[in-house]
Amino acid sequence: MHRPEQWSALRANFDRLARTAVEKILRWTSSATQVLRTATRDTEIASRRIVAGDRAVLWLTSADRDDDEFVDADVFDVARTPNRHLALGGGPYYCIGNLLAGLEIRAVLRELTTRVHEVRPDGPSRRLDSIVVNGLSALLVRLVTDVRTAVPA
Repeated sequence: MHRPEQWSALRANFDRLARTAVEKILRWTSSATQVLRTATRDTEIASRRIVAGDRAVLWLTSADRDDDEFVDADVFDVARTPNRHLALGGGPYYCIGNLLAGLEIRAVLRELTTRVHEVRPDGPSRRLDSIVVNGLSALLVRLVTDVRTAVPA
């Protein structure tokens, strides 16, 4: 909605960009905000000492905007590669539903890109009031299916 050139690129090159677009959307909109872990041994991360038993929070939304990991981290680019995000966790904590999530996003994008020319805001959005779950409680949009018409969604 806010990067119409990205929508146009995806519509024009869906088969080539679908995989990277899905990963970009996951990174950009991760529903999990943070994870809490207890250190099992003494360690140091980024010059910060962590002692066994300490609790440490990883802010996923921050990690997925890390300038050391992502060039132009705050730029939405459906062709971004590499895109090593933490939207679905990692290692033994990788989301078991990752394949289904990707398939669902791809299916929705396939349908929308074949039918919708443009997506426009159609009212204010409202964010969830949570530090655990990232997301929206309301997002009103107008789907433009033809350059001359707009359909409320």
